[in-house]
Amino acid sequence: MIWGLSLHSWEDLMRVALLIVGVSGLIAGLATWFVVKLQRAEIAQSTIELEEYKSDASIKVEEARKEGIEAGKVAGDALVRAAELEKEAATARLETEKIKSVVQWRTFSASQNADMEVVLSAKPGSINLRWMDGDPEAMFLAIQLSQVLQRARWSVAPGAVKPANGIIFGLLLPPEAGDDAETLRKALIAAKLSFSAVPAPAEGVSFNISVIAGAPFLYIGSRMPVVP
Repeated sequence: MIWGLSLHSWEDLMRVALLIVGVSGLIAGLATWFVVKLQRAEIAQSTIELEEYKSDASIKVEEARKEGIEAGKVAGDALVRAAELEKEAATARLETEKIKSVVQWRTFSASQNADMEVVLSAKPGSINLRWMDGDPEAMFLAIQLSQVLQRARWSVAPGAVKPANGIIFGLLLPPEAGDDAETLRKALIAAKLSFSAVPAPAEGVSFNISVIAGAPFLYIGSRMPVVP
């Protein structure tokens, strides 16, 4: 006997211990199996969630790409429309300038008035100033020239005329001799004003037009038509 136990008792004790060890091993095995199974399940779930995340991310990326393309298209359309509007505005400005060039009345600039006055005032004389009858634009230009002549102390005999055969266009200073005619030519040239130097056409019907005998004639013709 050992420790008061017989051989048979020790054998029973050993069998109990082996049983306990076996049960413990079984429990340990089951626990290990459960752990492995749960780990595999978690890994599988994580894989599924990862794939779902990747799928969602791809969808969002594609949506963002489409939105970017659409935004770029909208921006591009806006730029194209802005360019079209700018072109339309430029065309409108050009057409406006064409219309203005057609209907705008002639005027002498301040520098042209000054240049003429310098030459005319240096040698005052006399002039028969004429404009086309029934043409208010020509009369308006004649009034401007008359004011320059008066400031230069020239004697002016104004009046409207209607040529018998045709219409006078622009400025006409017939090639007459004399100091006053020469001074007028120099004044127009100094102001860089173009004029015709051909004989005056025969006058038609006219009434009560003042005339300075011996003075040159300067005709303010109609405005040359402008083709827009």
